[in-house]
Amino acid sequence: IDGGHRISTIEKDWNYCLRLAKKKTIIIMDDYYSNNKKLVNYYGCNNLVKKIKKRYKISILPITQQPPLTLDSKEPKQHLVLFTS
Repeated sequence: IDGGHRISTIEKDWNYCLRLAKKKTIIIMDDYYSNNKKLVNYYGCNNLVKKIKKRYKISILPITQQPPLTLDSKEPKQHLVLFTS
């Protein structure tokens, strides 16, 4: 899933994906930030991961090339999130 980056948009995208998901479906989502607490208040899938981590197997995968998206001078460390049902 790589649509909008706001938390509300990511949650809507997740719910749409669940409608299509079957057993053993794999969903990959980007914009999981591990080092910018200010950024995750507005963007990324961190909040969704916290909400659903007990229901799904979740793996956090690093991205080797980092984009320059920031709310301040710190570069966010971005990851992909792999969800399996």
